[in-house]
Amino acid sequence: MEDPWEIYNALVDGIPASVTVERALSGAVSVVWNSQGGCGIATTDTSTDGEDRAARRPGDANDALRGVGSAGFRGVGGAGLHVVGVGLRDVAALVKSWDFREASLGAAALNSWYTTASRIKEARTSGAITMDNGSASVFAAADATLQGRSAAMIGHFPHAAQELAHAAHVTVIERQQQPGDLPDSACEYVLPGVDAVFITGMTLANKTLPRLLELARGADVYLVGPSVPFAPEVFRGSARFLAGSYVTDSELAWKLGCEGRGTHAMQPALTRYTARLV
Repeated sequence: MEDPWEIYNALVDGIPASVTVERALSGAVSVVWNSQGGCGIATTDTSTDGEDRAARRPGDANDALRGVGSAGFRGVGGAGLHVVGVGLRDVAALVKSWDFREASLGAAALNSWYTTASRIKEARTSGAITMDNGSASVFAAADATLQGRSAAMIGHFPHAAQELAHAAHVTVIERQQQPGDLPDSACEYVLPGVDAVFITGMTLANKTLPRLLELARGADVYLVGPSVPFAPEVFRGSARFLAGSYVTDSELAWKLGCEGRGTHAMQPALTRYTARLV
């Protein structure tokens, strides 16, 4: 197995050292606003709340964040980092933390740099991606290609199984199972044999993404959701599609985040995209 941190290091290292954090919060959605005007979000994974945060934070990020201004971070649910004025790269490095709430903040920091309208436009203009209809569900758009083929979903996406109506079989793998779902340990057995895999972007924060990509390397891989960094240069070769959302109304995203709203309620502040990596 290749170094599982390779994706994380590439994403963090791609952020210039001069960019800093201007605002940050952790609610149902983590939101980070950087000094270049980028605003990024990520769904907050709270499954490690209540555990020892300091012990689970990567050492370099721990050192960088220690003692930084006490008004910097709006913590919800006990988070205690203070990151305003800290280098965006250092905050993004929290994506490697084993505290998944902190890792979600790191993912939002990554998205504030990578998942922006200007980067998507630049990639489209350069030919690095081709854009599908961003207003349509990625599952509905993919359905036409799945006639008689099998698919798996990592994460229980509402209505997705119904939208993949032409697939021969759809397997849903979910850590918090609903009726009909398989547990996440089924990934080892299911993914090597399917034609298409839809992977939630939350797997970046919970550290399962590298192994999932390895298991699914024979399939058409879709990285799905607002937590997915728009980084074709990092994911090309391991994923075929990036299907996420970028912030188009930063003030509204911040307001909704402060109110503790989830990603579905944030849709008015976002624009969906589906990019095929070429």
